[in-house]
Amino acid sequence: MQLSNVVGPLKQLDVFSKLTDMQILRIVESAERVVYKPGQVMIEDGCAGDAAYFILVGSVERVGQYGLHESHERFGHGILVGEMAMLVEHVHSSTVRAKSEVKALRISRDMLYQIMSEDPAIADCFIQTIKGRLHVMVERIREIDQTLEKAETATFDTVWVATEGAMAMH
Repeated sequence: MQLSNVVGPLKQLDVFSKLTDMQILRIVESAERVVYKPGQVMIEDGCAGDAAYFILVGSVERVGQYGLHESHERFGHGILVGEMAMLVEHVHSSTVRAKSEVKALRISRDMLYQIMSEDPAIADCFIQTIKGRLHVMVERIREIDQTLEKAETATFDTVWVATEGAMAMH
């Protein structure tokens, strides 16, 4: 694996997009190289995570319970799974297992924190990315809140009009 061939694909990911090539290269050089056999679990639902996995070769399947249905999503090389676990304490909400032989970079939280302590600019980039995501999430929550408020008002008005109509008939 040539390290330079990994920097570009990582830079395409939102979480790494604000980092320089040299900063990403430093993370790649420090990451653990791991291999998973077909069917082997990489991330387990309900378990605490401490790393993300950047898929170099192979494909994985994410299995999770969403509502009443079990969902199966397949992903291939160039994706990052378990992203939150490399940044903060995190309990996984789905299982990820290898569908074929998978070669990946394991980017642990401890390793990433060590690099961030040595280069605070890297930490700042991650903070800016997280702040941006939180802003988007807050806006979505506001939209949902407004929609629910409109629905509650509409339901109350409908019940009120129906009740008035029924009372007028008596």
